[in-house]
Amino acid sequence: MLAAAVYRRRHGYLRVLDAMTDCGIRPLRYVLEAGADWVWANEGNPDLATILSHNLSVLPAHRYRITHQDAVVLNR
Repeated sequence: MLAAAVYRRRHGYLRVLDAMTDCGIRPLRYVLEAGADWVWANEGNPDLATILSHNLSVLPAHRYRITHQDAVVLNR
């Protein structure tokens, strides 16, 4: 989070892709602690959709995106 906060301070903007987010705590921390402007929370296991959505629901909807894709596909 510290490196992300420093990056945001130096560049004025921070967008993050968490390709294997699990329950979404990292994307939440990127926004709340590092000041990320936008996060993409991807979790390949759709069984975690409910908890992921719940955890990120404290953020404004325009600040994040949730997907359930294979992380390898995201790099293409």
